Amino acid sequence: MHCLDVAQMTYILLKTGPDCLYNQLALSPLEYVAVILAALSHDFAHDGFNNGYHTTIKSDRFRVHGNIAVQEKYHFTESCKVLE
Repeated sequence: MHCLDVAQMTYILLKTGPDCLYNQLALSPLEYVAVILAALSHDFAHDGFNNGYHTTIKSDRFRVHGNIAVQEKYHFTESCKVLE
């Protein structure tokens, strides 16, 4: 449910208050949707471990995504699969 917390807070920051970021940043509707999707997917299918753990144990995620930003690459790849 972490993704929902992040998405809700992102929405609040973008759309509420007199100084809402949506207006300040002059986001297009497509950019707005992209920001919300990024918030929803930023930790998609997180397993509770960090990059160092995956690198140390040479996990499947490490083997597929390498040793730089293992989890971030995994989250991105899995999120893209859902969106497809």
